[in-house]
Amino acid sequence: MTNETLELICRNADISVGTPIGDVGIILDVIENTKNRKFQYLRNGELRSHGWNLRFNGKPLPKGCFGYQDIIILLEDNIPVGIVFPMGESDLHVLVLEEYQGRGIMSDFMSSGIVHQLNPRLSSISTNYSLEFEPEMYSKMKHLASKAGLELRMSS
Repeated sequence: MTNETLELICRNADISVGTPIGDVGIILDVIENTKNRKFQYLRNGELRSHGWNLRFNGKPLPKGCFGYQDIIILLEDNIPVGIVFPMGESDLHVLVLEEYQGRGIMSDFMSSGIVHQLNPRLSSISTNYSLEFEPEMYSKMKHLASKAGLELRMSS
């Protein structure tokens, strides 16, 4: 999942169908059609997983569609400002919209404890930032990981 795709999801999120999680945001279910890159936002809980076959309202998803559960949209004054996207069961991809960076939004989220409530098995977050070439961003990511008690890994 690219940062551009995450930004698209965040900026177009229908937060009225999400389930609130504390003061930090909402949980939102999304189905992605990989052919046309469009997303369908669902009322939380409508998407059901049956093994590897994801179904919507009892019917298989259309060919080329993938379902993701528990995408978290971070809010500030009821405005989507960031997204936390689970990458499997042991990693997160996070993005705060550029105009909202530096406000402590991710720090507040990571220290809220919600990460471990939603996925107790989560052990790490990954980063593309390297300590050698981008020490400031790497330090920010390390700080966020430590707020949630997670390991920081380099993306492969």
